[in-house]
Amino acid sequence: MQSGDFSETEPFPPSIQCSSLISGRQIAKLLDSHISEVWRGEPIDADDFFRWLSSSWVASDRLPPAGVPEAISVLAAGGRGVWWYSEGDALLGFIPNRLDGYYRVPRTAVVPGPVSAGLMGAHR
Repeated sequence: MQSGDFSETEPFPPSIQCSSLISGRQIAKLLDSHISEVWRGEPIDADDFFRWLSSSWVASDRLPPAGVPEAISVLAAGGRGVWWYSEGDALLGFIPNRLDGYYRVPRTAVVPGPVSAGLMGAHR
């Protein structure tokens, strides 16, 4: 998924403010949960989540950090997954064998959508 894949002019639904910093495991679980819902054909606000995530795409030839990722979104990127690393105040998501960019999600991000509340221990 590249930045601009979704209309950036449409408003986001009510957002979820996390009660703590987002972890790699939480963002991986959110991403896989949304992908699963889309595949099952459930009526969801997944496009809002994917538009939000798409807005965090950084065009770059940067390589992933050395070491083991904090978490992997196994269903993302057509089954290649997104490998999530913590780096300072952000989570970096790299798609294996894709060398044109990565996701950079601030650990204090406000994640759109109601599903996020249950998965992240958040509040409105």
